[in-house]
Amino acid sequence: FDDLEKNLGVDIETVNFKDLFNSLPEDPNSPEAKETGKSRKISDSVSSNSKRPKLYEYYDGSAQAETLSTPINKAFVKGHAVNNIDDSYIPFDEVAPIPPKTQLNPESSKEEWLEYVSGIEEYRALFTAYKKRVVEYQVERIKRDEVNLQKLDIGGSFDTYQKCLQKDLEVLTVVAELQRLYNDTMNIYKQNCRWMLVAK
Repeated sequence: FDDLEKNLGVDIETVNFKDLFNSLPEDPNSPEAKETGKSRKISDSVSSNSKRPKLYEYYDGSAQAETLSTPINKAFVKGHAVNNIDDSYIPFDEVAPIPPKTQLNPESSKEEWLEYVSGIEEYRALFTAYKKRVVEYQVERIKRDEVNLQKLDIGGSFDTYQKCLQKDLEVLTVVAELQRLYNDTMNIYKQNCRWMLVAK
């Protein structure tokens, strides 16, 4: 350990900091480097000014607390910014199914009856799919209302919200009428089935 002690020194005061300083790379813009014409290029990764993402990004004073910050490790999701309540409106233009016409009489053939039954089955499937799309529409509307509820104002945002409510009412009114028509069609189908059993 004697050699190690000689090389390292017994005290920090014995360290030659001048030699250590001279071993460091020189700044090419320093006066010394310009005089000597010698400099060591600093790595671009060291000299570049890296921009760290801001911990908080504020948009306006009306936003909710959870929308005021953008975590460093999580990308900001755009699409529901303030004054973007127009996204709440969803057009609903699904074509309603039409029940099959009932043209049965005592002289109706077996083929006519089977065609009628096939039409009823198709109508039931189409009506079930239609109601499913109505439910999907209602769920999506509720989700968008929950997101944009705090963004309402007395201006354009509230007008859009009222437009959404009117569309909801129209959809529910149409669905109620179609449900009543479907129920009546199923009642007629049940009566026709009984009539066919008696006719046989």
